[in-house]
Amino acid sequence: MRDMDTDLKDSGGEMRVLFFEAGECGGSVWSLSNILKGLRPLVREVGLVTHYRHTGPVNLSSLDCVRFWACLDLPPKVRPRPETVTRTFRIPHPTAFAFRYFVATLRALQRFQPDIVYLNNDIEDHIPAVTAAKLLGIPVVCHWRMANHLLPSEKAFAKLIDKLIVLTKAHQEIVKADGIPSEKIVQLYNPCDGAEFDSQSTKELTAPVRDDGSVYVVQTGALNERKRPGLAIDAFVLAKSKCPNLKLILAGDGPARAELVERVELEGLGESVMVIGYCSQIPSLLRHCHIGLLVARTEGFPNCVVEYMLGRLPVVSTKMTAIDELVVDQHNGFVIPEASAPMIAEAMIKLYRSPELRRQMGNAGRLFVTDERFGRERHIQTIYGMLRQVVNKKEPVGVDSNAQAG
Repeated sequence: MRDMDTDLKDSGGEMRVLFFEAGECGGSVWSLSNILKGLRPLVREVGLVTHYRHTGPVNLSSLDCVRFWACLDLPPKVRPRPETVTRTFRIPHPTAFAFRYFVATLRALQRFQPDIVYLNNDIEDHIPAVTAAKLLGIPVVCHWRMANHLLPSEKAFAKLIDKLIVLTKAHQEIVKADGIPSEKIVQLYNPCDGAEFDSQSTKELTAPVRDDGSVYVVQTGALNERKRPGLAIDAFVLAKSKCPNLKLILAGDGPARAELVERVELEGLGESVMVIGYCSQIPSLLRHCHIGLLVARTEGFPNCVVEYMLGRLPVVSTKMTAIDELVVDQHNGFVIPEASAPMIAEAMIKLYRSPELRRQMGNAGRLFVTDERFGRERHIQTIYGMLRQVVNKKEPVGVDSNAQAG
């Protein structure tokens, strides 16, 4: 493990918070960068332990607010991530990586001396960190970013977690069913900033999208099996047969990219399906698009849907946990009850044929996500209040401890 730290003057806050991030890229990294920047003026120091040296579009270690950084230096773009728990004859036991992570965490905790540890992913990703923190008597909170049930190994370690932040009301019910007490749970939607999105959307777009009279369907996100980009193409091909000016953009990178590019070439879709790879200009891209698409198997909190709505795009999404907390069927988009290419195509066709319906749904979506439930300041203040409550073991001062989104 490599690390760095910087001597600082006390910034006036009373807490040192050490964050742990297991992701290399994606929504969790982006969300954590906003939390780090938002909390920095409120706490004494912010530290960070990452699994990867380069964390996607937002290199967390380069943020000015991070005053201590340690890294496990996992090889980039290796999937799946190393497991912390394995099973032999159904008996769970720690992996070699777990021991390495445990030792690295102990070192980071001893050097940074945090008042609280903040896990930004699933508990199983960070079992060694939970163990090390609890051995040293340091409280732990976890920002759970998926909408699945706790694994058996996680249920045991969840008892050591002081607070569990979940992204949606549906996920709140899931973890309650898994035995997490209500008083341990904080439900908090990911935030969004309409003004910042609008500012970014005006920047010149380098992606191959033109205002040529075509109607663009866009799906943003990793190109992997969970996101089902192949299903997006299947549905698009059906819709294209009735909508000659329809085009599809897949913006993102991942293990399925090469296969998708090959399929587009073999099926002669190169004029209408664009697999553009990672895009750092999502607001600008969405400004040129007309329909936002999500056909994933599952999502913790689909940030892409929030971005579609900020860009005033109607949403077409397959049914998944908590999607109805964002997309109200027939109001700001269509929720398809099953992973059916014909049903997805039908929604695309309806929106293709009615610019007025696209406008109405797009405006409704924009209004929905600019509600205070998704406000960035509220998000940070709720997290800060929760951290103070855990550290001080009493009600936070000046912050409503019940201020949970929704």
